[in-house]
Amino acid sequence: MHTLILLLHPLLGFIALLCAFWAMIVLWFDPRAAILSKLFWLTTLSLLGVWIVAGYWYVHFYGVDKTMILKGPWPWAHSFFMETKEHLFFIALLLGLYLPLLAREDLQAKAPRNIAFVTLAGIVTLLLYAEGAGAIVAQGAKLAYIAHCK
Repeated sequence: MHTLILLLHPLLGFIALLCAFWAMIVLWFDPRAAILSKLFWLTTLSLLGVWIVAGYWYVHFYGVDKTMILKGPWPWAHSFFMETKEHLFFIALLLGLYLPLLAREDLQAKAPRNIAFVTLAGIVTLLLYAEGAGAIVAQGAKLAYIAHCK
């Protein structure tokens, strides 16, 4: 179960990233496409899944890794990257929660289409950072455990 949760968290993040990016492309070329609403909802649901799974992971398992990372060769992997990842994710989540409201708008009109595009671009940017920061945190943990075993 421990490993499943650890893998599910970035997988759901990647699904949200992929859906948001796909929605940006569809919105750019055909703001009337019926798939846009589905992509908006998939992005939102994936972000909610990330929040639940990552929150469970953080509360139940991350404490040991955090302690090891802070004592390891890359303490900034937690103190900078994990901390910023945690906080920036909530901005992505809030933007994602706005998507179902945007799905009800007429996206052929310029203002709602621009708002939707900027919202999606924000989600994509923040999730790209979160994926990269997660890789740095994982490497920080790996190096800390290797250093501890020596």
